[in-house]
Amino acid sequence: MASDSEGPPDKRRKTGSGDNAINEQRLQLPASSSITGGEDAEVEKNNDGLTNIGLDSFEDHEAAYSETQEPLPRCAAFDLRFTNVKRDLEAFAAEAAQELSKLSCNTPAAARLKAAATSLTSIPKLEKQMIGLLGETGSGKSSLVCSILDQPNIAKALDAGESCTLVPTIYKRAGPQQTRGYSAEIIHLDAAAITELLTGCVEAWEVWTLHGHKSWTKDVEQEHERHAATCLSTFRALFCWDEAQARKVLDGLADPKSSRESQLALYVRNIKEAIYKANHIDDSYAQAYVANTVDELRGQLDALLTETHDFKRPARWPLVKQVIIGIRNGSRILDYFTIADFPDIMDVHQVRVNATLNQIKNCGRLWVVARIGRIKTDTCLSDALQTYGVPFEGNIDVVATKADENIDHVYLPNNLQMTEEEKNTYTKVKADRDTVEFRIKRLQHHRKQLSASQTQRKNQLLADIESLREEQRGLDNRCFSLLVLARNKSVINGIQQDKAKYLPKGKVLHVFPVSNVHYAAAKSGDEVQGGQLIVADTGIPALRNHALHIAAPLDLWANQAYAEDREELMSIVQRPRYIVDTLLKTLVKNLAKQTDHSINDPVYEGLQSFVTVARDVLCDITTWHHSSLAAFLRRNGNYGTRVRPQQSWNERFSAGSSDTLRFEWPSFIREKQHAEEHPLAIALPLGIFEEAIDASVGGIFTKVRAYQEAMWTEFKNILIDATRESPTGYFTKAMRQAYDDCRAITGPGSKARWISELTSHLESPPPNSPFIVLSKRTHLEVGQAASQHISALANQIDGIMQNIVDQTDLMIRRPHFTDFNFSEMAAREKVQKFLLRANPRFAAISRDLAALKKKYDSRGAISSDD
Repeated sequence: MASDSEGPPDKRRKTGSGDNAINEQRLQLPASSSITGGEDAEVEKNNDGLTNIGLDSFEDHEAAYSETQEPLPRCAAFDLRFTNVKRDLEAFAAEAAQELSKLSCNTPAAARLKAAATSLTSIPKLEKQMIGLLGETGSGKSSLVCSILDQPNIAKALDAGESCTLVPTIYKRAGPQQTRGYSAEIIHLDAAAITELLTGCVEAWEVWTLHGHKSWTKDVEQEHERHAATCLSTFRALFCWDEAQARKVLDGLADPKSSRESQLALYVRNIKEAIYKANHIDDSYAQAYVANTVDELRGQLDALLTETHDFKRPARWPLVKQVIIGIRNGSRILDYFTIADFPDIMDVHQVRVNATLNQIKNCGRLWVVARIGRIKTDTCLSDALQTYGVPFEGNIDVVATKADENIDHVYLPNNLQMTEEEKNTYTKVKADRDTVEFRIKRLQHHRKQLSASQTQRKNQLLADIESLREEQRGLDNRCFSLLVLARNKSVINGIQQDKAKYLPKGKVLHVFPVSNVHYAAAKSGDEVQGGQLIVADTGIPALRNHALHIAAPLDLWANQAYAEDREELMSIVQRPRYIVDTLLKTLVKNLAKQTDHSINDPVYEGLQSFVTVARDVLCDITTWHHSSLAAFLRRNGNYGTRVRPQQSWNERFSAGSSDTLRFEWPSFIREKQHAEEHPLAIALPLGIFEEAIDASVGGIFTKVRAYQEAMWTEFKNILIDATRESPTGYFTKAMRQAYDDCRAITGPGSKARWISELTSHLESPPPNSPFIVLSKRTHLEVGQAASQHISALANQIDGIMQNIVDQTDLMIRRPHFTDFNFSEMAAREKVQKFLLRANPRFAAISRDLAALKKKYDSRGAISSDD
């Protein structure tokens, strides 16, 4: 991923600690490498809403920096005592389950008790979210992966040229079965995808070789040339042909008279024999590799994935669909997230683009990565925020890389909007630096005046000069950092003001300027020439802290209350089971009405305006060259180029309907509530349930939360399919017949007939209008998703309710001679003995938990009175 890296810093070995005094005035590095969080970990908020981490200065500049030196957020989930309580509760339940398993009694009451103890032996873990990294090639995504995972060169383990930047790469915590440090799973394309890949190559070659170039603009010609070069390289790599032979084969396949399909089918079979079968790649299309070190893993993968191929043996890089990296140790963030490094979606091969678009749907959060120097004009940034800001409900952040670049000490101080305090601080540090420089020059001049015999004095002056130079380096670093931080603040404010419009109302767009180069230097113990940022100022600790805050669970405690009225309790507990089915059916009906109001009605009302937008697009493409139109038609209106308007006809045609859906969606998908505030939870008398069995009610809350999250993910993907060009896109499918009809048109006047066919299709009245088809498909998908998830929720809640009824009945049943089971006598005695031994330990665990609950509020954060 060379093109996606910030590159190595201009560095020299650190030799002193002249800037320690300066660092003490700012965010500092920790002296300890084993901070566990809790009450001693400091987390502050600065004026920009970003998280600054209190760090102690480290005295040894030679020591490599580690993420373990950063304090964890002050949340209950990261408190070591919370982890200990969780461990003790699981151990207590395991011991109880083991004691109960020894009982020979198998009465219904004993069976329920054994099952309950077994179910408590493992507290469920939070499901990990996937964070997806989006950005153009060269934006620094791979370097950011290395920094955020605290694993130098882990992304460069796949630094195999351009092709690897075009493959989604997933980084995750290795499973318990992995015994070595690193693993890699390479997922290859299946036969259908290989056919699509080769077909796309032939079509691109046909456009380049068989159609005239005279009417192409320079940008379009360069784009077609790039596509053709990639196609040539792909065929050479797969079949080990020299350039002349590859050109001859591609020319033959591009000939409209050739039997293209049968020839490509033969080539696909050859690929499966020469590459897949020869390398023992089975029908799973996956192959695994393991290594003890990153360098060892890189040695294995680079040979397989490099594009700089000698063409002497078949290469695999064109056939790679995805790479999954497993990391066993380190990388604390992988305990809570999976990281996905996505390629620039302007790939030549559409099959790779489709793989990326589908993988994005699996993400719970996105980081859009852009170079800070051109972030305001980065089209990828604006496109990503506009496309995914609403579907992801604002769960999207901006990472501005290369924050250390282009720091002009003349221009920036006079053009940044710095506060008076910041200006005064910079002016003072700069003046101190100039004073030290003057003193150095004076001592150097004085030393030159000394005679050769005054060795001791000359040596003393040389030592003084070196000490001043070290002080000067510290002041240079301080000036550099002040300007970096001031520009960061300006960039944050500018992006938030300009781009926040793409997020749902009330959502904050978080922007994190980072320097991967300076963080890497801190890891290696090297110094960057021209100014050195301390670790906190690189932005990486703040970004990691932000991610960990997101990972912390929102609800940790269940409310406690008890009821004593035995006569009324059973009827209260059983009552919700009689109404839950009706309630859930009502939820589905209400959702259908809401869909009509928020999706169907606006689309019908705006139909004519959508058609007008599409007509304007048709007027534009009518001026295009015949060959360009043909290229788009061959790819269903989606012929990716770097000339933005030419990227996707479907997205341009549907721009009006997409804007409408994005605008209406937040009112359709309500702001996510706490589980106890959800309409379902409110309709059920859960408050009364809490008086019965609190833990089971917590289980219902958990199910409702899981239902909400599943529905949110489903609806997010529905909106993406409704507004984005992709193989699963609803408008894409609605336009497919029009493109099929256009491709059947050949001969003189075909260009005019293509435009006429597209116009007729786009202007079709309901119900055949592609915009109405889009609306109905969206409505259908929402209804099916709601029915599926609510049905599953109903079954889960019913199971919990049955358990509540059974346990409540057991607890409140008045003892009666006929209820007594003599076979349980021995079992009761053994359980009583166990409880006598265990109660003191359980009481201690309860006290620890109570102390944590007092310290943290119901959301897991520090209580205001703590």
